[in-house]
Amino acid sequence: MTSLVTAGGVSVTIRGAVLDESETVLDRLVSDGVPRSLTSRNANLWGPDAAAAGAGRRLGWLDLHATSRPLLGPLRELAEAAGEAGLDRVVLAGTGGSAVAAEAIAAAAGVELTVLDTADPGQVARVAGGDGLDRTLVVVSDRSGETVETDALHRVLDGAFRDAGITGAGLARRFVVVTGPGSPLERLAAESGHRVVRADPGVEGAYSALAASGLAPAALAGADVEALLDDAERLSPRSRSRTTTRRWRSAPRSARRRSAGATSWCSPTTARACRGSAAGPSSSSPSRPARTAGACCRSWWRAWTRPGSSSRRTCAASCSAAVPTTPVRAADPGPARRRSGRPG
Repeated sequence: MTSLVTAGGVSVTIRGAVLDESETVLDRLVSDGVPRSLTSRNANLWGPDAAAAGAGRRLGWLDLHATSRPLLGPLRELAEAAGEAGLDRVVLAGTGGSAVAAEAIAAAAGVELTVLDTADPGQVARVAGGDGLDRTLVVVSDRSGETVETDALHRVLDGAFRDAGITGAGLARRFVVVTGPGSPLERLAAESGHRVVRADPGVEGAYSALAASGLAPAALAGADVEALLDDAERLSPRSRSRTTTRRWRSAPRSARRRSAGATSWCSPTTARACRGSAAGPSSSSPSRPARTAGACCRSWWRAWTRPGSSSRRTCAASCSAAVPTTPVRAADPGPARRRSGRPG
């Protein structure tokens, strides 16, 4: 099996045993309902202890393509104000995954963003003491507002502006602060007159590429972050589910049961095998464990939507290798809908 993945102008070809094994694992995850549990924010996915510890509150990143849209207007206004003031050199003072994400977004968009994510004296001196300080806008990003390194960078850059004779309202306009509501950094920003973009407290830094921490620096540097959110929306599970349903309904009946180009659909024979697996081991394969029709047909449906997959092999192998579960009752409407060929 060979897979070709293309993103950002770079194509990667994957082949060999690792790809076959990964496909098996992915099918198993789908069959066990892991993606659905994740997108529905089911904290029990990590076990009862994690749920009790509030794991569900850490899943805000799942909807960032939608919840970050209110940031677009304020970010656009900040970018326009910076442009009018001649501040076309954007420096990000921050650490961790959010800084890496902002740097990647800016690089993909082809805009310049200087990332200062270290307290190394040499690198700090090159940013604070180099040319262009008169046209520099600093984004201080710290969700908790308590990171020592970020606070130190803030103080150093503040001192550099003051040494250059930039004070008062002019100094206040040189900083945009991205931080969580009620954080010490937000209070300091209010006292200093800095503009504040609030970070979502339910999104950890490592998952904040599409949150304020990732979007604000890139947007101020000139990246089109609205287009980025649009792309993310198209890749979201709900959007893909709606798109797939429309594709299914618009396809000819015959196309739903045969291979059509790069898209495959389970054959009637495999469909019957999926349905039969709900009742337990089949007469032809006594060793095959019992499995719910719903779980089997989720793999069936996924096989149809995965480009280049062999629906017969994927569905039949998934049914045969399934972990035993309690067989579903014949009156259960969920598997019945799936048996008719519609997505679950």
